[in-house]
Amino acid sequence: MIEPIRDVLSSPIGVYGSNDAQWESRMAGEIRQTEVELIADFADIDATLGEVMALEVGDVLPIDLPQVLDVRVDGVPVMACEYGTRQGQRALRVKHLIDHGTYSAMKDFDNE
Repeated sequence: MIEPIRDVLSSPIGVYGSNDAQWESRMAGEIRQTEVELIADFADIDATLGEVMALEVGDVLPIDLPQVLDVRVDGVPVMACEYGTRQGQRALRVKHLIDHGTYSAMKDFDNE
């Protein structure tokens, strides 16, 4: 993921010592074209290995669906979404983008 170099890529040209504006522009363009996989986890189920091994076809696993889902790229939350349907297809609606500076600060705060 590009998270470790986000500041370098979004900084003004030359701040990090590069004099090659054309290279920086091309690199930024290539990064914008990079395909990523967005993952929205609808449910996590706590179970023991024994419980999983005892499952049979037709067993039902009850879940509680959240109202808002964290959508991740490479394990990093990038947005919060609501889910539903649009034109007969399942869909996600972006509720807000996650500010990684704030997210990191919240994560650090939670670990104290």
